[in-house]
Amino acid sequence: MLKAQIQLLWEAHFFSALRPLPMRRFPAPWTVEALDAGFKVIDANKQAIAYVYGHADKRDADTAKGLTLDEARRIASNIAKLPKLLGRGS
Repeated sequence: MLKAQIQLLWEAHFFSALRPLPMRRFPAPWTVEALDAGFKVIDANKQAIAYVYGHADKRDADTAKGLTLDEARRIASNIAKLPKLLGRGS
């Protein structure tokens, strides 16, 4: 009896881990906020979607193999356009 109960509990735990997680929602519109060293993309609920960092000086960006602030701004701007491009934005 006890062995059967343990088996049922184990199966319930194991199979619950295989269920898909509920889909998270990030409502449109997504906007871009400037930070000291980059940009933050946020949704309508003020949830951070992405952070994109860059360097103010092109030489520093080249040395670090990173982005300039202008490149970071353009990437953040394009991320913010995704809901509208995918037909889910307002």
